[in-house]
Amino acid sequence: MTSFDKRSELSKEISGEEDIDFTYRIYQQGHRLLMPNIDGFLGVHLKHGVGSDSEDFVKNAQYLLSKYPELKEERELLYELIGL
Repeated sequence: MTSFDKRSELSKEISGEEDIDFTYRIYQQGHRLLMPNIDGFLGVHLKHGVGSDSEDFVKNAQYLLSKYPELKEERELLYELIGL
């Protein structure tokens, strides 16, 4: 079994991409998420306070891509919306 540090290197005042950073690091260590049959699958995202300014999100997205440039293709549609 490998050890896993769940802390992200992203700032403590994160406005996006922390979930992608966390799950991708899990994936890189060989762990896999178990997913039920896609029929009837439900994703839940808890609402949290986020400012209307997207600068923090863009900063975190840029940081995430600097760590994992291979994710750009997977996140392409979202990143096009924010100009990355």
